[in-house]
This record gives sequence, structure tokens and C-alpha cells, in this order.
Amino acid sequence: MKFEEEIAQFYKENNIAIINTCESNKTVDFLIENVFIDAKEKTKTSNHWTKNIPAKYIIILDELSVMRCLNCGLQSGFVIKDNINKIYYFMPIIDVIRAKKELVNRPIEDKKGKVHLKGKWILDLRDFKSCTCLYAIHDEIKKYSKMNLLQTNKIPNAPVKGSIRNWNRRQQDTYNYRTLNANTETKKK
Repeated sequence: MKFEEEIAQFYKENNIAIINTCESNKTVDFLIENVFIDAKEKTKTSNHWTKNIPAKYIIILDELSVMRCLNCGLQSGFVIKDNINKIYYFMPIIDVIRAKKELVNRPIEDKKGKVHLKGKWILDLRDFKSCTCLYAIHDEIKKYSKMNLLQTNKIPNAPVKGSIRNWNRRQQDTYNYRTLNANTETKKK
């Protein structure tokens, strides 16, 4: 059974309402407790990507998945099923962005024979909240949803363009402006 199916079955059996968008390849997989969730499964160890993280703790996220989560806002993240270590992880997008990571580009060839670079984020699972079962994952999602980080209940379906590195550059000025503005307003009071 695919991990997405396992999640859907868990919520159905426990009569917890979710929105399942697994059929779409343009957005994240679920909306659970007003948190957008992309489900990922680790099925093998990878030690050729980096020597800085022990192979059993490496998780590799593709840049497009990270962009999809960011497209949903701060109320988003990943749920990882680690089949090697028999454990689950909840990775809020805020923690994914802030975590120590290695960014690599993997060359891939399209149907026309043209080579493109696919961005990969190499992360250490030990930096994220581990859980022994989906019940514990659900509790973590509920805690995160209570943070009210620009909450919404509509799943964005806009195409993701550009890379995360470009997104960071585009957002930097906006972030600096908002931070400066917030600090100025606080001082005025």
C-alpha cells in the first residue's frame, strides 16, 4: 500500500475529515486540520549524496515538492514514512526552510534527449519531530495548526515556476520590508 493510501485509510477509519488531493500532481496531497501536507516515503538508504549525514538519516526532497508546500503558505509541511527505521516524521515547512541542508542538482534527460538539472534538498531526519505512529503524527499536525500561521482553507493549484533559490531572492525584499515595517510599528507604540 502506498503511503498516501495509508494516510487516507487512517483518517477514514478514525472518522476525521480531510481533503485528499493525491490525484493531482500540481499541489500537495492532503489538507488535514487546516495544514497542507505532502506525504513522502523513504524506501532505501542513500549514502552517495553526502558524507555529512549518516545514510540511515538522510531524506531527499525534490525542490518542486518544497515549492508546492511553500505555495500553500506557512501552514504546510511534509509527513515522512521512513520504512528503513520504521518511524514517521512531521516536517513543517518552516523547519524545512530553516534546517541545515545540502542543495544539489541532479542531471535528468527529458524525452527529447535534452539534459536538465533537478534540484534536490538533502536533509537530516534527526532535525525533525519523529513519531511512532500516525496517531502521533496527527497530534503534531493539530499542534502545528493551532499556531495560526496565515491560515487558509483553500488548496492553491497554481503552477510552480522557477526554483526555490529564485523564490528566496524574490521574497527577500518583501520579507525585509515586512520585518522593518513591523519593527517600526512596534517602536511607535
